[in-house]
Amino acid sequence: MAYIGKVPANAPLTSSDIADGIISTADIANTAVTGAKVNTDIISAQTALASAPADTDEFLVSDAGTIKRIDYSLIKGGGAYTKLLTTTVSSGVSEVVFNSTYITSTYTDFKIIISNLLSASEASLRLHFSTDNGSSFKDDFRYLSYQIDSNNGTGIARNDTQDAAFVDITSASALRAESDANAFFDINLFGHSDTDSAVSVQFEGGYENNSGKAVHVRGYAFDDTPSHTFNYVKIAMNSGNINKGFFTLYGRAI
Repeated sequence: MAYIGKVPANAPLTSSDIADGIISTADIANTAVTGAKVNTDIISAQTALASAPADTDEFLVSDAGTIKRIDYSLIKGGGAYTKLLTTTVSSGVSEVVFNSTYITSTYTDFKIIISNLLSASEASLRLHFSTDNGSSFKDDFRYLSYQIDSNNGTGIARNDTQDAAFVDITSASALRAESDANAFFDINLFGHSDTDSAVSVQFEGGYENNSGKAVHVRGYAFDDTPSHTFNYVKIAMNSGNINKGFFTLYGRAI
């Protein structure tokens, strides 16, 4: 219909002229939303993920300038140790345990890091292994350890060829019971679910012994029984409590 009289002047379109929800995604050009149009809190304003991503959780990545998605399973890495649990001891306990909740078939090998260990009495550090989550313990370990102290650098070796119900990490000399006599150990555990392989323990560490000498210890132990499995590890002194320490369990998947 033609205008009668003067044609109305042009007026710019404003937000009040557009009803909410009237513009669909089909009406927006693919290149219309640029980085400058994205608010800086687009990530920080979202709900935080409180645990490690699942394998199928997705991330955005620029593949030579093209935006693509990628599953977490492809970028999380493989073969590395995963932290499973840290137990902190700040007052006397008789033992620290890692049970079948954490020692599972998900992982092939395990590592235990012990730091700032303080014994309530002059005693040795021992590991006990169970196949039934702590109801009973293996009793056929053999181990060999070497220790050098700061007195004269003399090596001290002990080879226990008898059946033992534990692995004695500090078999040659006990830890000193002093407030500043902290001990540190790196313990590797193998063969927890493979019946064709022996349960094996490799360890290394340092501590102050009951003579006040600095000691470096390293050794190896294995379980000489037909059923070579475990799902429970107990860490304890041969007498007295553990007064202090950090005990962290890691698992390694192949």
